Amino acid sequence: MPSPSSFKKLSDADLNVSLQYPADWTQESPQKTAASSVLGIHSSQQFGITFNVVRFSDTSSSSISDPNQINQVAISQFSGQQGVSNVQLLKPANSQPTIGGAKWVQAEAMVIATNGLKFHIATISVQHNKDYYNIQVFAPDDYYSEAVQKYIQPMLSSWQFLS
Repeated sequence: MPSPSSFKKLSDADLNVSLQYPADWTQESPQKTAASSVLGIHSSQQFGITFNVVRFSDTSSSSISDPNQINQVAISQFSGQQGVSNVQLLKPANSQPTIGGAKWVQAEAMVIATNGLKFHIATISVQHNKDYYNIQVFAPDDYYSEAVQKYIQPMLSSWQFLS
């Protein structure tokens, strides 16, 4: 898995976030609804790594009890997808990472597809000001540790809230 040669900067007012991501990754068009703003960034298909950012709206945020609730829902949504045969909760190396100056809550799971492939999911959530934010990382389990080191950690280290 190659180290990124350079990074692109993303700044999005709807998400209230700026961050840098590997220059050869693809940024999807942001999806905005009354409930949330969502942006996906992903590696080439060869590695199959996805990094999603979600900002919940004021209305949605008011009905969320805490970051753990978001993480539980995110993992249950993955486990309910077609083609998933098993989900195992994992203990994160750091369950409260500091990202963008805030202490987040992280949960992780291993998803086993019906074809036997294993995927690692990390879901990281926080309340910043009054809105909740969620980061979802999805990668083949074989590459997960290396992907975090080479790609995900630099992205998280570059994370800044715009306000």
